[in-house]
Amino acid sequence: MSPEVSIIVCTYNRASSLGDFLSRLENHVAASGLPAEFVLVDNNSSDATPDILAGFAAKARVPARIIRESRPGANHARNTGIQHAKAPLLVFTDDDVDFSDTWLADLVGHMRRHPACQVVTGKIEPRFLAPRPAWLTDGMLGFYGRQDLGNRPVELEFPVFPVEMNMAIRAAVFQRHGYFSTAMGRDHKSLMSNDGKLFFYKLANSRETITYIPGASLFHLIPSSRITPEWIIRRYFWQGISDVVFQNLTQPGIHLRNIRMAIAEIIKLSNQLRGGHLSPRKIFWNIHGLPVESRAWQAYRWGTALRRLGLK
Repeated sequence: MSPEVSIIVCTYNRASSLGDFLSRLENHVAASGLPAEFVLVDNNSSDATPDILAGFAAKARVPARIIRESRPGANHARNTGIQHAKAPLLVFTDDDVDFSDTWLADLVGHMRRHPACQVVTGKIEPRFLAPRPAWLTDGMLGFYGRQDLGNRPVELEFPVFPVEMNMAIRAAVFQRHGYFSTAMGRDHKSLMSNDGKLFFYKLANSRETITYIPGASLFHLIPSSRITPEWIIRRYFWQGISDVVFQNLTQPGIHLRNIRMAIAEIIKLSNQLRGGHLSPRKIFWNIHGLPVESRAWQAYRWGTALRRLGLK
């Protein structure tokens, strides 16, 4: 039987948790009863990932194919997965999630009932694997992948677009619009974001229907290494860089305006960080006395300013 759905998972150096993830995914898909296949893309891992994938594929109850993509970056890996997928419906998820009982059935069921819908996404909730600290406010949860647009289906209007770890896309969409852009996106050396933003910008301009449904929910598993002020501040910094990269790619000729904006922003940020002090010690304590979320947003603004000047 030909698969109705290809489930594409890209992975990089997560050998320690990959086996558990693949077991959860297989159990979930098998329980759904849907005709499916796994397309598992190893993004040039240097740990035991290839062995784990090979062992899984040899015994999997759902047909599984392993592809290795040597070019670093999630979108290179996703595009390779798309090229090897055989089903008319492609489902994308990540290797650090857990699933609600009806996740896959909800995605596929919506696409069956709504042939005009080209992309469907669902709810994502962070699940912290260590105690959530008091400084980590609800306003920060979007930077951990949270996606909650309510308890009713809604059509997305750009600049709102699906979080890439939870989406189903008809294969024909890629035939019409091309693949995910590799001009931006996260690789192994950065925390760049907006992986799918250019792709969904293109779909929005073509008036393709993209729908959020609350039922197809995932849980994004957050390790303790990411539940630190240092990680979240760095994540905000790279989000600022990512937003300017997107702006530069979609608004040619904005370079001179960017330079003026960056210089003004750096002056403003420097004065705010200084807090009226001249002493380096007092400036240091002024910065570290701020709430983590305030420091994170300042990091975001530094990221935008430095990228506008071409320094990052």
